[in-house]
Amino acid sequence: MKLIDNYRKLGAKDFVAKWKEGITQVTPLQQLKAQLPSYILMMVGILLGIVVSSISKTWWLVCILVAALGINGMSFLGVYQRYLMLKKVDDELKVMENNEKEVSKNAS
Repeated sequence: MKLIDNYRKLGAKDFVAKWKEGITQVTPLQQLKAQLPSYILMMVGILLGIVVSSISKTWWLVCILVAALGINGMSFLGVYQRYLMLKKVDDELKVMENNEKEVSKNAS
């Protein structure tokens, strides 16, 4: 794997320094985009847990999982709304950058 080869090539100290530098360059939009599938997977797991708990008649576990589904659903909604907002801002910034480049070309 490339990651292991880079670790061996650079050594622990340099590898960790480069890794930290790369992690700090992750944008908030990229972070939110990575979180969304996890929330969906958790909700599917909770729903399956509710079904299995209902079949096995463990009512107390169903109550806990229903509450967890509500909390997870609201968290997903918040992350999704932030994702949409940041995506809109990012798209508008790209349009502004393209317009600025066109104006610079026309002025030259």
